[in-house]
Amino acid sequence: MVSDGSESWPSGRPRLPRGFVDDFKRQRCAAAIADLAHEGGTQAVTTARVTARAKMAKATFYDLFDGRDTAFRYACDYGRELLLEALHGAAEVPGTWEERLGRTIGALLDAAAENPNLAELCIVHSKSLEPEHGKPYDGILTDAFAEVLTEILPADLEERVFSFSELAAAAIVSIVARWLITEGNEDLSELRGELTAIVSMPYRREHSARAARPERPGMSPGLLGQDWPGPGRSRSST
Repeated sequence: MVSDGSESWPSGRPRLPRGFVDDFKRQRCAAAIADLAHEGGTQAVTTARVTARAKMAKATFYDLFDGRDTAFRYACDYGRELLLEALHGAAEVPGTWEERLGRTIGALLDAAAENPNLAELCIVHSKSLEPEHGKPYDGILTDAFAEVLTEILPADLEERVFSFSELAAAAIVSIVARWLITEGNEDLSELRGELTAIVSMPYRREHSARAARPERPGMSPGLLGQDWPGPGRSRSST
C-alpha cells in the first residue's frame, strides 16, 4: 500500500495546519507531474503514474484534485508562480534601473535553472491545455514579466523606444524555453549579462542621444532622438 504521509500523528506533538499539509501534498504532485512530462511528454502524465511518483494514495490524490487535468493545471500554476515570485522579489530590491533589470532577468534564469522541470511544464508543456481566460500559460507569464520590465525601465523613454517591454519579455521567455527543451549544457545564468545588455541598449542609446542633443526653442524631442516641430508649428515653418 502506498503511503502518503498521513499516518497517525505521534501523540503529544502539535499537528501542522491541514491547509499547510494539503499544499505540501499538492506540490509533491506538481513535482511528479513535471518530472513525468519532462521524461515522456504530457501523454506520460497519468493519475496512476503521478500517485506512484509522488508516493501518494489515489484516495488522497482525489481529495486534493478533481482529476488528472485539474492536477496538471495546478502544476502549471505552481511552476509559473515560482518564476514570478523570483521576478517580483528581484525587482523590488532598490537600485538603478540597470541594476534592477540585471537582477530581474537573472532571477528568472536562476529560477528556471533551479526548477527546470516545473519551468518546462509551465512554459512548454502547458500548451497542451486549453488557454486560461483566453491566454496560454506562457503568455500569462510573458505578460507578467513585461509588466515588471515596464515598471523597471525608464518611464520617460519607454514610449520613445516603441514600448518594447513585451517584445523583450517574450524573447527572454522563448530563450528559456529553448534551453529547457534542448537541455542546454551551458549555464543558463551566464546569459544574464548578454540579455541585460540587449534589453537596455535602446534605452542607453536614447538617453545618450538626449544628453548630447542641445535644446532648441520651439522644438520638442521626437521619436528616437529626431527633432520634430513643437506644438503649433508645421514642418514647413522657418
